[in-house]
Amino acid sequence: MSFPDFSRLQYIREVYDKLANVYGSLYLEESIAKYVAVLENIIQNIDSNCRYLVIVDLGCGTGVGLGLLLSCRLFSYVVGIDISIESLRKIRGFLRKRFDIDVVQCIMEMLPFRSQCFDIVISVSSLDTDCKVNYTLQIRESTRVCRFLQVHVPVRGNIQVIRHVIEKGFKFDLQKAKLTGYG
Repeated sequence: MSFPDFSRLQYIREVYDKLANVYGSLYLEESIAKYVAVLENIIQNIDSNCRYLVIVDLGCGTGVGLGLLLSCRLFSYVVGIDISIESLRKIRGFLRKRFDIDVVQCIMEMLPFRSQCFDIVISVSSLDTDCKVNYTLQIRESTRVCRFLQVHVPVRGNIQVIRHVIEKGFKFDLQKAKLTGYG
């Protein structure tokens, strides 16, 4: 078993704690565009009648994307996780007053959730592609907690969609979910 580069994670947490108050003004348009693309991708990959999906946003930051996810009414439950406690405080002060949402401070390399507990896992500009160890652990963990669909948006590059083989007993059958291939 490999362990994350904790010194890098500490550095990342410190940077995003400092950016929490200005992140929206710096990256709002870019974040909205990426989350809209994620939502479009999710809508293409699920049946339009599915309304009881549980989703986690890995690296949710100050909650720009969480607001969009919650407002589209596709999901019955949304969880945001982030390494930055200051970013999560922004969410608690804004989104939790209007929506039923949970936010958790943790690292993406060691998620505190049971296996296959989320229908959809997304990460928007939060995978650490500059650190091979952390990136590998992040993908492993996102795959572990996901039942149906992962949508990753790298800082640079194309959206990556990973469809999971659905286990027996899962609430969506393949035809209803319009799942045509496995990734």
